[in-house]
Amino acid sequence: MGQNTGERGILTFQHVGFNKVRKAIVEGLNKITDAAFERATKLAEQAKKIPAKDRREWFEDQYSYEDREEMKKAKQEVFRGKNPNSPCKPRRTTYKRIGNTGTIGGGHNACQSYFSFVMDAETLTLRWRIGYGKNAVDSAYDAKIAPMVIEVLNKYDWKRAEGGVFYSRSEYDMDSCDENGYQYEDRISKSFGYIGWCEERRPMYSEKEAKKHLTFKKYKEEVERQKRQRNSYGYGGGYNPYAGYNTRGARRY
Repeated sequence: MGQNTGERGILTFQHVGFNKVRKAIVEGLNKITDAAFERATKLAEQAKKIPAKDRREWFEDQYSYEDREEMKKAKQEVFRGKNPNSPCKPRRTTYKRIGNTGTIGGGHNACQSYFSFVMDAETLTLRWRIGYGKNAVDSAYDAKIAPMVIEVLNKYDWKRAEGGVFYSRSEYDMDSCDENGYQYEDRISKSFGYIGWCEERRPMYSEKEAKKHLTFKKYKEEVERQKRQRNSYGYGGGYNPYAGYNTRGARRY
């Protein structure tokens, strides 16, 4: 069951904003790395208490399906010795932390998805890609890195010349367009900042109307309104109302 899905996009930053977001993402990536190292270390010690012939299978069973890639790395590291069933202590060098300089990136090739992102220090952009495949988008967001990056982006206070959109591709949407006589177009799945806000709403207005309605002032007013509304329901913390979903993009031909 399921469907083929994918997601892609580019977000633009000013220099100060790029550095802030990169720093927050680096911290998130390092926390994920540290947790994986601590988990592997703990399991390596526990594995010594398991009968030798059952250790590898037991080790695999301690990880969920969504953590399969983490499991493969840990298993290779823990059982790297000459005796294939004798657990070794994981090396910190295998779980390296990254620094907050230059271009950074991350991702995984696990479950049903190939996910990657790159924060390019030269272009001051974040490039996002979830390769088209069965349940790929859901698989990426069920893992650890993609949700962490989205959380950072949602908490960031976007400036005027910043933001962008992610586009999604869905097998079901493509089939529906074919059945109903529409030409399929990838839809906006998430929008960020003022640029994304404008991009998502531009089709609603003529060029003249857009200059009146799609101003940075109106964007900031709506951000504040959404924050007040969210807090009135008891939700705290950072919130970006423009990381939501739009309807399928399609036009009749």
